[in-house]
Amino acid sequence: MNDESLLSAATERDQSAEIAAVVAKHAADAIFLMDAAGRITFANPAAERMFGWTQSELLERNLHDALHHHYPDGRPYPKEECPVAQSYRAGEPLTGHEDVFFRKDGSPIDVSCSNAPIVRNGVVTGSVLTIQDISARKAAEEALAESEARFRALAEVIPQLVWSTRPDGYCDYLNAKWAEYTGVPVERHYGTGWLDVVHPADRDPTSKAWALFVQGSAPYDIEYRLRSKDGDYQWFQARASAQRNEEGEIVRIFGTSTNISDLKAAEERQHLMTRELHHRVKNTLATVQAIIGSTARQATSIEEFYHRVTDRIVSLARTHTMLVNNEWGGATVEDLFRAELAAYDEAPKGRVQLEGPRVKLSAEVALALGMAAHELTTNAVKYGALSTPYGRVKVRWSLKEGHDHCLVLEWIESGGPPVHEPARKGFGTLLLERVLGRQLNGHVKIDYAPEGVHVWVEAPLLSGPSPEPDAASSRRRVRDV
Repeated sequence: MNDESLLSAATERDQSAEIAAVVAKHAADAIFLMDAAGRITFANPAAERMFGWTQSELLERNLHDALHHHYPDGRPYPKEECPVAQSYRAGEPLTGHEDVFFRKDGSPIDVSCSNAPIVRNGVVTGSVLTIQDISARKAAEEALAESEARFRALAEVIPQLVWSTRPDGYCDYLNAKWAEYTGVPVERHYGTGWLDVVHPADRDPTSKAWALFVQGSAPYDIEYRLRSKDGDYQWFQARASAQRNEEGEIVRIFGTSTNISDLKAAEERQHLMTRELHHRVKNTLATVQAIIGSTARQATSIEEFYHRVTDRIVSLARTHTMLVNNEWGGATVEDLFRAELAAYDEAPKGRVQLEGPRVKLSAEVALALGMAAHELTTNAVKYGALSTPYGRVKVRWSLKEGHDHCLVLEWIESGGPPVHEPARKGFGTLLLERVLGRQLNGHVKIDYAPEGVHVWVEAPLLSGPSPEPDAASSRRRVRDV
């Protein structure tokens, strides 16, 4: 090699050294040069800032003894166990090794180390160690781990089904409540496996809604049915929220599925009640219209019309009140007749007698029978047994033999003035025949015997109720009102 080539090579070495010096001076990571024994021969400014030593203080000191002398728990760290020392002794590179080093003041620092041995003629003459401060990242990881631990602890105690997914929508966590409800190990529902327990009719819209949410196109707030471990489906409301980093990127998705079956059932009951109320109001208005029309045809004066209509509507309202107080669950035969007849059971006591088992009527039958009880009572007070001090009324009822859903009722008057069959039918008779007979598909028979009116009624219990447990037998009960 001539002098010119030697000069050129020397110039290149000088330039490379100059570049290396600039890089080392301005690098953000700590850079150390060590000899074959691990003694520090160079430390850049970043190393001084990171560990609190000056370069002059570090020169000729063993790097392990200066920066890596203890474990994080305070136990001495033998040099023989140190991965960095092993690296430069063996002449093998070390990349991305995470560890804990110590500053001059003894405080720990989380680092990531990479060591590159310098080999000349097959002999390790030194190494270059770069150290990155990862304290901020470790703190963030610990905070995230702590946050996730709190989340999981909370997720295991709240009643909702709780789940979380990766940013791409892959489900990788389901709380114990999910497994408890579905009866399936959560691992089988990771990914999109959770869709297996969604009702087939809800599966496609649920999957599409989830895809839109993951894409950022729409919120996730959906109702679907989930299959329980018993095989039945219950309604749930699912909602999700995305956790984002400082750049606005999704790092985690959290969601809950809340059982709303009771709410759905309440909504359905409310819907049915609204329809039932509409039906009842229409029927009630039709009944009032019939009362007004029939009374108008029978009344001989405005005053008579007013009093009769008022009495009949009050009776209807009384039955309605009885039903409302029972949440429209019906009323018993005894309740209806006691409400009408109790006021007339004065001395001699026992002039009104109710006899029969406890039979609960549907609301529709109760309204009709309540009006009939009012008309029979009114006629008895004006013209029949209750118009005299010693007249008596007996009401007895039973369930037709072999037909638990068919009511047989008798109204028997005695001790009143002689009875004569009327020349024309009054409202009470018409009501008995039309409402109890035609509307309820029953049968009515009226006997105007001289000793007292006798009425037989046979009517089906439309809603299918049967006697309550204490009346299931054929035993009859006799009660004075």
